[in-house]
Amino acid sequence: EVHIEGTCPRDFTIGEFFEVWEKTFNETCIFENCVNGNSTITMKVNGNEVYSMDKYTLKDGEDILIEFKSN
Repeated sequence: EVHIEGTCPRDFTIGEFFEVWEKTFNETCIFENCVNGNSTITMKVNGNEVYSMDKYTLKDGEDILIEFKSN
């Protein structure tokens, strides 16, 4: 479960969540794992694939799966 709050009410992206923890997350890298010819990153929200990963706006009660696969 993720909880985010700021000094004023507004929407937050999942990228901002990772920034707070000083971790890399975007369409090509999660933490130190980056996509190359043998790996992929996917993100699903409530079972539906999302492509602009770090820009995704978080909403209450969502099930978010981020998966890095190395072949």
